[in-house]
Amino acid sequence: MALGSRGHADRRVRHRRLRPARYSGDLDIVAPAANRSSLSEWLQSQGYDHKPLHFKPEGRAPFTVDRWSKGLVTIDLLTGAVRDRQAGADIPAEWIEKDARKIRLILVRASTGSEVRVCRPEALWALKLQAGRPTDVSDLFGIDDTEAHRGEVRALFEAHLTPMLATKLARVVRMLDDEKFYRDCCSRRMLGSPSSAANRAAWARFKGHVREAIPPAQGD
Repeated sequence: MALGSRGHADRRVRHRRLRPARYSGDLDIVAPAANRSSLSEWLQSQGYDHKPLHFKPEGRAPFTVDRWSKGLVTIDLLTGAVRDRQAGADIPAEWIEKDARKIRLILVRASTGSEVRVCRPEALWALKLQAGRPTDVSDLFGIDDTEAHRGEVRALFEAHLTPMLATKLARVVRMLDDEKFYRDCCSRRMLGSPSSAANRAAWARFKGHVREAIPPAQGD
């Protein structure tokens, strides 16, 4: 299953304007550990070259990353879970696959001829908050008007919380209070003046939604 925000254009209307797309340079595919062999065989049959990137700390659930490339296309095949090595936290593949949606992927030079499975908004919220980078948080602002059950994301974090993940989530909360970061997000999304009442209100809603998705102790 492809991660919905990686490699496709997210085009939605805010204030009657078309949002700009942010394209990723690669495609992430997440699958249960049992599917690694069959997916690898299929990628090889399509002419992709393999570069193993293994991360298997002792005492942890099965997790593997395999990088495949063909020309300008790079695919990361993540089986078992999506692991943030810095935070030491896993998001299980089965949780990411739950209630997957089907859409056409719109790429820079092509698009899929049929619909493919992509993760639901809740999975995007979890993955991008887990990563905690400015671009990931900005991406969440870009899809904030898409309905998502953020309580489910919070429950996931509570079940898999590590000290480092707690630190990263707290850092995201602090990031949202940075005026420069807010202005940068408005610029990336081409929303017009950061001083406008509409943009300030949208940012306030977004901050509230982030706090809903983070365990309470991290949002205090």
